[in-house]
Amino acid sequence: MSEDQSQEPVLVPDSVSAEYVRPAAQIRAELDLYTDTELASVLGIEPERLQLMRSRGEGPRFTKPGKRVFYRQADVKDWLERLSRAPKKRGE
Repeated sequence: MSEDQSQEPVLVPDSVSAEYVRPAAQIRAELDLYTDTELASVLGIEPERLQLMRSRGEGPRFTKPGKRVFYRQADVKDWLERLSRAPKKRGE
């Protein structure tokens, strides 16, 4: 994960001890989740391309527990497997 993502602000209610609070990026990593920006970087495309793919019903499965979109690493791997194909022999 990039440095700017590890610097995400953490809002802690007064009733929660700060020792139990972890940055969102750490929690996402433990849950094997990618953000649009992270997945786009891994795939070498722009985040807007992922947004377009979602709007067309293409691309990997995603989850949206609030306003943000996340991709499970297992779903990304499944999607990439479905896209893979064997090379064609010459003359086919």
